[in-house]
Amino acid sequence: SIQDQVRSGPRKTIVFAEGEEPSVIRAAFAFQNQELGDAILIGREETTRANMRLVGVPEDAIRIVNARLSDRNADYGYWLHARLQRQGYLKRDVQRLVNNDRN
Repeated sequence: SIQDQVRSGPRKTIVFAEGEEPSVIRAAFAFQNQELGDAILIGREETTRANMRLVGVPEDAIRIVNARLSDRNADYGYWLHARLQRQGYLKRDVQRLVNNDRN
């Protein structure tokens, strides 16, 4: 099965955008529980942890990354600007996206 193929290969890390959403939290937790790999939730820590409690997922079960507070914030801005500059986005616009849009 596909799950067996994933388990037999090198361990994967999957980033779950919209990590504050209860359905995404459940999906990330199931991914880890099935030993398919490691999950990372993107979102604000407080909101994500509150929703983890709401759906019954232990708060320390999944790593949470907030792009605004990340030490890689500048790297995210640089990468996103390289992708969006042809659409007219300026560096300051892209940095605002990184800081304000949790996805």
